Amino acid sequence: MLDYKLKIGLVPERRYLPGPKRTGIFNPDYAVANKEKLVDYLKKNYTDEKTEFVDIDFLNDEGHSPYE
Repeated sequence: MLDYKLKIGLVPERRYLPGPKRTGIFNPDYAVANKEKLVDYLKKNYTDEKTEFVDIDFLNDEGHSPYE
């Protein structure tokens, strides 16, 4: 049997939309809340001894590059 480990990178992305603050699913706060729900769900339900998730949450509060 093969002995392997799987590392999956999670990089949720939210588009920058210039102009007035958006509503609904395009609202930045809503987008961040959805990202957190999805990432928590994936890590909780799919992580095991052979599967690991990595992310970019260390970059800033929203988990994306500050240079966007």
